[in-house]
Amino acid sequence: MNIANKKIKTIITDFDQTLWSGTIAEGEQPVLNKEYYRFLKRLHAKGVLLFGMTKNNRREVLAVLRNVGVDANIFIAIIANWDNKARNLALLFDQLKLRVDTTLFIDDNLLELSEAQSVLPGILTIQAGDWRRLKKNPFLNAMRCSANSVRMRYKRYRYAMRLFNAKRTFRGSEEEFLSTCNRVVNLSQPKSSKSLERVAELFYRTNRLNFYRRQLTSLDDAMKYLLALKETGHIIYAASISDAGVNLGIQAAFTLVHSGNTTLISNGTVSCSMISFGDLEKTIINSILQKLFLHSETVEILVKMTPTNSRIIEILLSFGFNIASKHKKDHLYRLQKNNYSPQKSRWIRTLWGPISTKYLGIPSVRDYFLRIEWPAIRGGCKVVMLGVGQGETLGTALTRRLERKVTTRGGHYYAVDIADYGNNIVADAGDLRSVFADKSIDYIICTELLEHVEHYWSVINEITRILRPGGRLFISVPYAYPKHEYPLDLWRFSVRFLRSTFIPYFRIDQIELEGSKRNPRRILMSLTRTSEMVTGEVIRDRGKVDWETGLTYL
Repeated sequence: MNIANKKIKTIITDFDQTLWSGTIAEGEQPVLNKEYYRFLKRLHAKGVLLFGMTKNNRREVLAVLRNVGVDANIFIAIIANWDNKARNLALLFDQLKLRVDTTLFIDDNLLELSEAQSVLPGILTIQAGDWRRLKKNPFLNAMRCSANSVRMRYKRYRYAMRLFNAKRTFRGSEEEFLSTCNRVVNLSQPKSSKSLERVAELFYRTNRLNFYRRQLTSLDDAMKYLLALKETGHIIYAASISDAGVNLGIQAAFTLVHSGNTTLISNGTVSCSMISFGDLEKTIINSILQKLFLHSETVEILVKMTPTNSRIIEILLSFGFNIASKHKKDHLYRLQKNNYSPQKSRWIRTLWGPISTKYLGIPSVRDYFLRIEWPAIRGGCKVVMLGVGQGETLGTALTRRLERKVTTRGGHYYAVDIADYGNNIVADAGDLRSVFADKSIDYIICTELLEHVEHYWSVINEITRILRPGGRLFISVPYAYPKHEYPLDLWRFSVRFLRSTFIPYFRIDQIELEGSKRNPRRILMSLTRTSEMVTGEVIRDRGKVDWETGLTYL
């Protein structure tokens, strides 16, 4: 297949005989293809969506990745199982609504490539040995993306996968599932340069649900396009999305201009990762129409007719739009105020206000922390936040408030994570001996971390070692919660297990269960260190493995 001039936005790569030589299942010793790995890392930094796909045991694959020095963060997801790859590809496309003609599948097996093309006609394919041809692809060479933008894109797609899996395994109706999502849309004009850059990226990169009047060839081109529109009197609206308390950033944007009693929406886009988020697209457009009809009698929308824009037409017709004029592929749709049929969603709240660019935290964890833990944090104490990430659990704002509260009262705040986020101690939570002395810490936060570490018992041992007698521990863990595709997700901890593990060395002050008491979604606990013993050397409980998900329940 000739891929020299193809527009490639997504790459799905095999591992055996591709990312490394050797086949895991046959007991061969994998040797990393360093040149190919470096190339993938460069593509990741440019904003290309990367997925790993291999017929192998998942835990063995993750172990090999660590052993050969591969950073799993460059992949949105690693699909490792014994299913047919074509079936896995079809499921992935169903989950994320990826565009077939901009996706490349790389594999060493010609049969796998052929089956992929039969299941997904139009998908780009290439044999592993020919990967160097990609180095000459002009589209890949021209791509660029900021590090923060890459992180947010990967976060959104991983979240979309998690949501899809949660929905698929949810034991209840569609309405019951949607009611648990707590979705909020914030609409506003982007004020900061960072927000405007994100809007430009949406117009440049988004494959679906875009109105595109013109072809944008680069991120710079998209930014110039938006600035030129602003100079001619256009207004830009952007929408940021929060789902179950998780901030997903700016996901939609529209450009419009007023002329007398008529408003023209000249362009618009909704991110691919938001497709099928419970009528999200309708809700955003509905909110904009409501605002525009406060001052306009007529709203017009210009749409370029492409196969991927069919969803837009369905949405516009549902509001009462009709075609006003056509010129080649450019169609102008018009709606009079008295013909407007609102299409509201019961599952999504819309707020007109500042666009959220910060992590909002997990609502139940934030609420518990503010009610129970915040008053317990005293001046002069040493506080450790394990697995701080970018503030995903407590939220960016509350995490910063906590740091200020501790440091302004003469204490010390230590943020610890295995990855470097620029303002944290980079360390393994299971081995903190080079960082903290025995009995040196007054307060530890360990939220949504234990399920992600390979040796949870090592983390508990370290918590027990560094926390002084009388010190306090706040932990939260998921239980009846779907498997996260990324990061590594291994364990589910029951209340019984947590009690029996901590009671020899801690007093349990409070336990709260999120959701059902018999089958809680999340467990939150406050504990006080009681024993003088430095560590009790927690031993791994073998637990019970769910072979469908790979999770071990304890």
